[in-house]
Amino acid sequence: MLEAEAAARDPFPDGGDGTFLDRQTGFRWTAASQPAGAGGWIWTEANSYCERLSLGGSADWRLPSQEELDRVLRRIDVGRYAWDCCTLWSASRPAGIADRLWVELPTSSVGSPQWSFEVRDISGRRFAHRAVCVSEASR
Repeated sequence: MLEAEAAARDPFPDGGDGTFLDRQTGFRWTAASQPAGAGGWIWTEANSYCERLSLGGSADWRLPSQEELDRVLRRIDVGRYAWDCCTLWSASRPAGIADRLWVELPTSSVGSPQWSFEVRDISGRRFAHRAVCVSEASR
């Protein structure tokens, strides 16, 4: 009984299908960042991955906006759903800047996400980061 009550109060219940629900917003999120393993994707690869994704009964996946990603990152334990590994792409762009935003995840639950918008390092190479996807279709 206590276990069922705790599950009912969980703000981020696991969907059992590679997704979890954010009860506060009603959005579904991918439980793991992609690509798995070392490395990452440039923004266009991350965006294409989310747009092609069909998971958890939803086919309307996309990269999250800065606001959506920031909102969930400030409330979730990033290690719970394997987001604590990396930097993540966002779909947002700062006003007047062509580059896309990405976030460096906090290393502890008390840290704040650190946002950056450069997509090239000083040597001119394109940055590669991972992606988590969001769907507005809650179940």
